[in-house]
Order: sequence, then structure tokens, then C-alpha cells
Amino acid sequence: MKITHIVAIALAASCICAKADFEQDRAAILNMAGEFKVEFYFKETVNLSEGYTLKEKVYNASAHEKVVIVRDIGKEIELQHLLQVQGEVVKHWAQIWKYEDNELLEYQSHRTWNKRTLDATQAAGTWSQLVTQTTDSPRYESFGIWEHNKGSSSWKSALTARPLPRREYKNRKDYDVIVALNRHTINPEGWVHEQDNAKQVKRDNLNYPLCREMGFNTYTRVDGVDFSAADSYWKENQQFWDAVKKSWRQVLVNKQSYILKKRTEQGSLRFMLGEQEEIQQKNIVKLVSALEAYFSKNN
Repeated sequence: MKITHIVAIALAASCICAKADFEQDRAAILNMAGEFKVEFYFKETVNLSEGYTLKEKVYNASAHEKVVIVRDIGKEIELQHLLQVQGEVVKHWAQIWKYEDNELLEYQSHRTWNKRTLDATQAAGTWSQLVTQTTDSPRYESFGIWEHNKGSSSWKSALTARPLPRREYKNRKDYDVIVALNRHTINPEGWVHEQDNAKQVKRDNLNYPLCREMGFNTYTRVDGVDFSAADSYWKENQQFWDAVKKSWRQVLVNKQSYILKKRTEQGSLRFMLGEQEEIQQKNIVKLVSALEAYFSKNN
């Protein structure tokens, strides 16, 4: 057999394998959608700083959550989490997955984000995951490769900086950023989000870890739970939040770095969007203008 024929066969086999991996990756991400009972568990595990004492209290909470597929265009998949507690619905976080994404939005600290460009070699075969806040503003983004085994699939991020979690940002002033490894594992029962977190001090020319924390969030599929409140909320409000997402994309497209203000004369970002949601504001121009007010100048 001629060498050229051998090379052609090898290239064809490589393309088939890459296509199969891509489809398995997509299937794993899409399997994160559904109806779940969720358990949130966080515990500080290792002291990394002299004078610091590990917090004994473990954070443990449970709820029901519906994850809906908002968009699926092949190489980009968007999932929206809807938290349902005692019939009340909270629009929770969203995750946006992109295949071989070469532009990441990385959190620095103190409400500051910078764009980072990956070269083609770094991005090859990877999926980025952008996690957004309840306001659809970016929270953190990283990238990694999906690995598939019999009955399970796992994706592990690169080291990822992110803001303080909602469970702590109001009552913790002793650290500034979490640096984490995130692992998402799809299994027959649902999926699991594992976090290996370092709580980092980053201020006044100081940059050091305070402690490590273990996070373990389980999403177990459930039957017989009434998710009609979540369904109704999303039916009534999806169009509004689609407009908000589109507005965010317009605001951020030309920003290489930005600082997001806590509040403006309109109040907090969450309050402003809540008011807009109530009146079902769908005017993109007005939304973009309202969002721009939350950015510091020259960023």
C-alpha cells in the first residue's frame, strides 16, 4: 500500500474519532438538562494561612431545580437553571458551552474581568464553560476537555478565578476571590459538580491563599415533582431574559477589560433588571443603555 494511501486512511480515521468525541461531548452537556433534586455541600478543609482558623460550620442546603435548554446550535449550548423552593421560582445561574472557543472572559478580583485569547492549539478539542449570574452578567469562564467512560462523562476546568459565592459575599470580608478546579461528571443518576476551591486574599499588594474548601453539588433526577411554577415562570419571562442576554453581548463585545459597579442611581443591577422584568421591557436599545451605566469608565 502506498504511503499516501496510508496517510489518507489515518486522516480519515482521525476525523471519524474527532466527530465521535464531539457528539459524545454534546450528549454529555445536553444530559445536564432535566428535573433534579439538588444538594449543595461546602466545607473548609485545609488551613493555608498562619493565624486563620477554619470555619467549622458546613454549608448544606437542598432544593429542586429545573435545567432547560435555551439554545443548541451545535458548537454552542446554553442551559438555564431555575431554582424552585416551596413553589417560589428563582432564575438561577446559566451555563454557556462553546466548542473550541478561543476567547475567554476571566475574573481577576474586585469586580474586574479581562478577556483572554487562546491559540488554536490550546483550544483544540476543548469546550469552554461560561457561568453567568442571576442577572445574566458573566461570573466566570474556563475551558477543558470532556472524557468519556462507560456510563459516565467528566469535564475538568483549568484553574478558574471567580467572585465570592452568594452564600458568603455578604458576611465574609477576609478574602477576595476563589480559585477553583471545577469538575462536572454525568452519571446514570444525573450529574455532580465537584469544586476544589482555594479562598484567596488579593488586595493591597497581597496575594495568598487563606484556605481550601471542598464543594460537592449533586443533581439527582426526580419523577413526580411538580415543576409547573418553574415552567410558568420561564414561559412568561424567557423572552425578556433573551433580550437581556442579547444586550449583554452588545455591551461586552468591544470591551477587553471591565469593572462592574455594585450599583448606580437605578439601584443594584439585580433591582434594575427586576423592575424591567416586571414591566416586560423588551427594548434592546434601552436595556443596553441601562447596562452600560453599571460599567466604570475607561474599561
